[in-house]
Amino acid sequence: MIKKIIVTSFLIALAYIFINSTYKTAGGHPSSTGAPGEKTCARTDCHSDASLTFDSPLNKFIFSNPDNTYQLGRTYSISIELTKTDIEKFGFQIVAIDSATQKNVGTWVLTEPSKTHIINGEAPNTDRRYITQTTAGTNPAIVGKGNWNFKWTAPSQNKGTIVFYYVTNATNNNDQFSGDQLFLSNYKIRFSQTGSIDGTKKLTKPKVSVSDKNLVIHSENELISAVEVYDLNGRNYEVTENRKNYYTVNTAAFGDGNTILIYKITTDKGTYTGKIWR
Repeated sequence: MIKKIIVTSFLIALAYIFINSTYKTAGGHPSSTGAPGEKTCARTDCHSDASLTFDSPLNKFIFSNPDNTYQLGRTYSISIELTKTDIEKFGFQIVAIDSATQKNVGTWVLTEPSKTHIINGEAPNTDRRYITQTTAGTNPAIVGKGNWNFKWTAPSQNKGTIVFYYVTNATNNNDQFSGDQLFLSNYKIRFSQTGSIDGTKKLTKPKVSVSDKNLVIHSENELISAVEVYDLNGRNYEVTENRKNYYTVNTAAFGDGNTILIYKITTDKGTYTGKIWR
């Protein structure tokens, strides 16, 4: 009887170790990035005595837009990288938060599903979504460097400044709660006033007005290279080739009465067409 109890206890202990080990390697504890309202992984039943290092240059965040801005609905590539000599097992977790409301913002896109997966936050941050490592994702491509790649899609509305909070873990690979090193950082991006959903810059249409019999064209940020003006009969009045921001077209040749004129303006950044009463 005693032997049975000993064997049963041993099997339970083994199961606990296996489940605990699998849980730790299959992803960080939910809501553990150190973001507002969150703890870190340095807690009981996680990495209880882990050291905490903030804003270390070893803990890198690489964002595909070098000017640190986002445009509505555009998808960006992100890499997290931790360099630590001789380490053979790494982990990480990241969340994107609206700095004003501290709510989850944007959408994660997996590009390495064997190495990363998405998890939900725990109360009171159940709206937050995180990317963290899988068990396979703990293994570095080379000893001493953990690296994970994924994408993030920006929201469809302007959320102002967005902050990515991320934590990486350089483990001692002992399958225990002790002896690991945590690195916490954050990375801020701001809304880009210029741009469209596909990331191309929006063109600012030149201003067109009528003064006496002149068609006045003013382009604030673009150089005018050509102007064509037609009447409704398709007669071309003037084609010019210049490189300046301001141009006046004399339309007296179209007569004295009210006339609809069709214009085509070519600048160094695009082509614009429209109609105007003269």
